[in-house]
Amino acid sequence: MLKEIKDTDTNLKESFQSETRIAGIAYDQFIEIAEGQGDVTASNIFSNSRDVEEGHAKLYKNAINT
Repeated sequence: MLKEIKDTDTNLKESFQSETRIAGIAYDQFIEIAEGQGDVTASNIFSNSRDVEEGHAKLYKNAINT
């Protein structure tokens, strides 16, 4: 299940892209579905998870720039 381990810079860039994609696409869709079903709890959980993924992306971006 693990991808090939590459050099640090490549791993950081791929991780950044993954976190950004998940936060910007998957969680927004999950939130929309939950809200459409009137499930406020699920919507809040997905929203919080999206925020965490965005935080991870920022950490990866900072590491790439360092």
